[in-house]
Amino acid sequence: KKGGIDLLSVLALEVTEKRLRALVMARGLKGLQISQCLSLERTATGPFPSLEELDNLLARMPGAPKNTVVVSSQVTLVSLPLELARLRALRGERLKEALRWEAEPYLPGPPLECLLGYEEGRQVSEALQEVWVSAMLREEYQALKGVLGEAGLRLLKVYPPEACFSWAALYPRLKGEGAVLYLEEERAILAQVEEGRLTYLRTLPLTLEEIKAFGSARKLHPE
Repeated sequence: KKGGIDLLSVLALEVTEKRLRALVMARGLKGLQISQCLSLERTATGPFPSLEELDNLLARMPGAPKNTVVVSSQVTLVSLPLELARLRALRGERLKEALRWEAEPYLPGPPLECLLGYEEGRQVSEALQEVWVSAMLREEYQALKGVLGEAGLRLLKVYPPEACFSWAALYPRLKGEGAVLYLEEERAILAQVEEGRLTYLRTLPLTLEEIKAFGSARKLHPE
C-alpha cells in the first residue's frame, strides 16, 4: 500500500484523439500481470474522456479497480541538463521549485499554474545530469480528476505518452536492457533501457534513414 491506497491492482487509461485504451495491471505471485485490456473508439471530443465514455468502458471491464493512472498528451515532458552539484544540494520540494523555473519556457502555462513531476535520467557529462520534468496545467488536472470521480474512479497520477511506452522494454524482464521504438504518424520516439532503468529518450523525425542513422550511432540493434 502507498498512502493508504491499495496498489495491488490499478486501471491504466490512455486517452488519444480517436481512442480510449485501458488495461488492468495486477501484482501476483509472478509479478505484474495484465488481467484485462480494452480499446474503444472515442465518441466525444476533447483531451479527456466524457462520463459517457468512461461508463461504457467500465461496463465492458467488470471488476476493474477504482485506482487509476492516466496517459495524456496534455502532460508536457521536458528534458533539462542540471549541474550535478546543484542536483545533490537540492532535494524534494526545493528541487521541484528550481526545476519549475528552469523549465518555464517549455511549460504548458504559467509556472505557478502547473503541477510538476520529475525523474533523474542519465549522466550526460562529469558535471551534468539529465532530469525529465513533466508538467500539466492545474485546472486540466482538476477537470480530469473530476470526470474520473463522477465515474467512481480515483486518479493517482497522470503521465506523458513519451514516458510510458518504453515500459515494453522492462516488461516482463524488469532487469533487461534494450531499446524501444514507438511510431506515430509524424514522429518516432526512441527510448533506451539499461539495467532496468530508462536512460535515454528522444523524439525523431519519422524517416527510416534518420532512425537507422540514430540506431547505428548508438549501436542499437532490433531483436
